[in-house]
Amino acid sequence: MEVYDYLCMREEIRVLGTLQINIGIFHLLLGSLWSFIKMMQFPESPMNYKTFIFNLKYPLIAAPINIISGIFAIVTERKRRLSLAKITVGINVIGIVFSLYGLITLIIEFLSYQSEVLRYSWSESSIKLLSNYLFFYTIVYVVISWIILRWNHRAMYRPSF
Repeated sequence: MEVYDYLCMREEIRVLGTLQINIGIFHLLLGSLWSFIKMMQFPESPMNYKTFIFNLKYPLIAAPINIISGIFAIVTERKRRLSLAKITVGINVIGIVFSLYGLITLIIEFLSYQSEVLRYSWSESSIKLLSNYLFFYTIVYVVISWIILRWNHRAMYRPSF
Protein backbone atom coordinates (compact mmCIF):
# COMPACT_ATOMS: atom_id res chain seq x y z
CA MET A 1 0.00 0.00 0.00
CA GLU A 2 1.35 3.38 -0.95
CA VAL A 3 1.51 6.23 1.52
CA TYR A 4 -0.70 8.64 -0.43
CA ASP A 5 -3.51 6.08 -0.60
CA TYR A 6 -3.80 5.51 3.17
CA LEU A 7 -6.47 7.52 4.97
CA CYS A 8 -6.72 8.51 8.60
CA MET A 9 -10.40 7.91 9.39
CA ARG A 10 -12.63 7.86 12.41
CA GLU A 11 -13.47 4.43 13.76
CA GLU A 12 -17.08 5.41 14.38
CA ILE A 13 -17.72 5.03 10.64
CA ARG A 14 -17.89 1.28 11.23
CA VAL A 15 -20.72 1.72 13.73
CA LEU A 16 -22.61 4.06 11.40
CA GLY A 17 -22.15 1.58 8.54
CA THR A 18 -23.66 -1.12 10.74
CA LEU A 19 -26.63 1.16 11.42
CA GLN A 20 -27.04 1.70 7.67
CA ILE A 21 -27.15 -2.08 7.14
CA ASN A 22 -29.73 -2.45 9.92
CA ILE A 23 -31.89 0.28 8.41
CA GLY A 24 -31.64 -1.48 5.03
CA ILE A 25 -32.78 -4.77 6.57
CA PHE A 26 -35.62 -2.90 8.29
CA HIS A 27 -36.68 -1.38 4.96
CA LEU A 28 -36.67 -4.85 3.37
CA LEU A 29 -38.76 -6.37 6.15
CA LEU A 30 -41.09 -3.38 6.17
CA GLY A 31 -41.64 -3.65 2.42
CA SER A 32 -42.39 -7.38 2.72
CA LEU A 33 -44.81 -6.82 5.60
CA TRP A 34 -46.40 -3.95 3.73
CA SER A 35 -47.04 -6.07 0.65
CA PHE A 36 -48.53 -8.85 2.78
CA ILE A 37 -50.92 -6.43 4.52
CA LYS A 38 -51.76 -4.75 1.22
CA MET A 39 -52.71 -8.11 -0.32
CA MET A 40 -54.98 -8.84 2.65
CA GLN A 41 -56.59 -5.39 2.53
CA PHE A 42 -58.31 -5.59 -0.87
CA PRO A 43 -61.30 -7.81 0.00
CA GLU A 44 -61.93 -6.09 3.32
CA SER A 45 -62.37 -2.42 2.60
CA PRO A 46 -63.53 -0.57 -0.50
CA MET A 47 -61.92 2.61 0.83
CA ASN A 48 -58.31 1.54 1.02
CA TYR A 49 -55.52 3.65 2.38
CA LYS A 50 -53.72 4.51 -0.84
CA THR A 51 -49.98 4.53 -0.46
CA PHE A 52 -47.91 6.31 -3.08
CA ILE A 53 -44.72 5.08 -1.49
CA PHE A 54 -45.76 1.45 -1.73
CA ASN A 55 -46.79 1.84 -5.36
CA LEU A 56 -43.29 3.16 -6.07
CA LYS A 57 -41.78 0.16 -4.22
CA TYR A 58 -39.54 2.54 -2.27
CA PRO A 59 -38.86 0.26 0.73
CA LEU A 60 -37.85 -2.66 -1.49
CA ILE A 61 -35.59 -0.53 -3.69
CA ALA A 62 -34.06 1.48 -0.83
CA ALA A 63 -33.04 -1.65 1.10
CA PRO A 64 -30.18 -2.74 -1.21
CA ILE A 65 -28.88 0.83 -1.48
CA ASN A 66 -28.80 1.15 2.33
CA ILE A 67 -27.14 -2.23 2.80
CA ILE A 68 -24.50 -1.61 0.11
CA SER A 69 -23.65 1.84 1.47
CA GLY A 70 -23.26 0.37 4.96
CA ILE A 71 -21.00 -2.41 3.71
CA PHE A 72 -18.79 0.07 1.86
CA ALA A 73 -18.59 2.31 4.94
CA ILE A 74 -17.36 -0.63 7.05
CA VAL A 75 -14.88 -1.81 4.41
CA THR A 76 -13.57 1.74 3.92
CA GLU A 77 -12.96 2.15 7.63
CA ARG A 78 -11.11 -1.17 7.83
CA LYS A 79 -8.99 -0.84 4.66
CA ARG A 80 -8.60 2.97 4.77
CA ARG A 81 -8.05 3.33 1.03
CA LEU A 82 -8.72 6.48 -0.97
CA SER A 83 -10.45 4.59 -3.77
CA LEU A 84 -12.87 2.93 -1.32
CA ALA A 85 -13.58 6.30 0.30
CA LYS A 86 -14.54 7.76 -3.09
CA ILE A 87 -16.87 4.82 -3.78
CA THR A 88 -18.42 5.21 -0.32
CA VAL A 89 -19.04 8.91 -0.93
CA GLY A 90 -20.69 8.15 -4.28
CA ILE A 91 -22.96 5.44 -2.89
CA ASN A 92 -23.94 7.60 0.09
CA VAL A 93 -24.81 10.50 -2.23
CA ILE A 94 -27.02 8.16 -4.28
CA GLY A 95 -28.61 6.88 -1.06
CA ILE A 96 -29.27 10.40 0.24
CA VAL A 97 -30.84 11.53 -3.04
CA PHE A 98 -33.03 8.45 -3.18
CA SER A 99 -34.00 8.84 0.49
CA LEU A 100 -34.93 12.50 -0.03
CA TYR A 101 -37.14 11.40 -2.91
CA GLY A 102 -38.77 8.88 -0.56
CA LEU A 103 -39.23 11.52 2.15
CA ILE A 104 -40.88 13.94 -0.28
CA THR A 105 -43.19 11.19 -1.49
CA LEU A 106 -44.07 10.24 2.09
CA ILE A 107 -44.83 13.88 2.95
CA ILE A 108 -47.11 14.12 -0.09
CA GLU A 109 -48.79 10.90 1.00
CA PHE A 110 -49.33 12.16 4.55
CA LEU A 111 -50.72 15.49 3.35
CA SER A 112 -52.96 14.08 0.64
CA TYR A 113 -54.68 11.40 2.67
CA GLN A 114 -57.84 12.58 4.34
CA SER A 115 -60.24 10.02 5.54
CA GLU A 116 -63.95 10.35 5.46
CA VAL A 117 -64.23 7.48 7.88
CA LEU A 118 -63.74 7.99 11.59
CA ARG A 119 -62.60 4.43 12.23
CA TYR A 120 -60.01 2.57 10.24
CA SER A 121 -59.75 -1.13 9.68
CA TRP A 122 -56.77 -2.86 11.22
CA SER A 123 -55.00 -3.10 7.87
CA GLU A 124 -55.39 0.63 7.14
CA SER A 125 -54.15 1.51 10.63
CA SER A 126 -51.16 -0.79 10.33
CA ILE A 127 -50.20 0.51 6.89
CA LYS A 128 -50.36 4.10 8.17
CA LEU A 129 -48.21 3.10 11.14
CA LEU A 130 -45.67 1.42 8.83
CA SER A 131 -45.56 4.60 6.75
CA ASN A 132 -44.69 6.57 9.89
CA TYR A 133 -41.92 4.10 10.75
CA LEU A 134 -40.57 4.32 7.23
CA PHE A 135 -40.53 8.12 7.46
CA PHE A 136 -38.60 8.05 10.74
CA TYR A 137 -36.02 5.51 9.61
CA THR A 138 -35.48 7.29 6.31
CA ILE A 139 -34.67 10.49 8.20
CA VAL A 140 -32.24 8.54 10.40
CA TYR A 141 -30.60 7.07 7.28
CA VAL A 142 -30.15 10.52 5.72
CA VAL A 143 -28.53 11.88 8.91
CA ILE A 144 -26.18 8.89 9.22
CA SER A 145 -25.20 9.08 5.54
CA TRP A 146 -24.53 12.80 5.86
CA ILE A 147 -22.21 12.19 8.82
CA ILE A 148 -20.35 9.48 6.92
CA LEU A 149 -20.03 11.81 3.93
CA ARG A 150 -18.55 14.57 6.08
CA TRP A 151 -16.07 12.26 7.77
CA ASN A 152 -14.98 10.67 4.47
CA HIS A 153 -14.58 14.11 2.92
CA ARG A 154 -12.39 15.23 5.83
CA ALA A 155 -10.28 12.08 5.56
CA MET A 156 -9.87 12.39 1.78
CA TYR A 157 -8.85 16.05 1.82
CA ARG A 158 -6.79 16.10 5.00
CA PRO A 159 -3.39 17.68 4.35
CA SER A 160 -0.54 15.19 4.33
CA PHE A 161 1.99 15.25 7.14
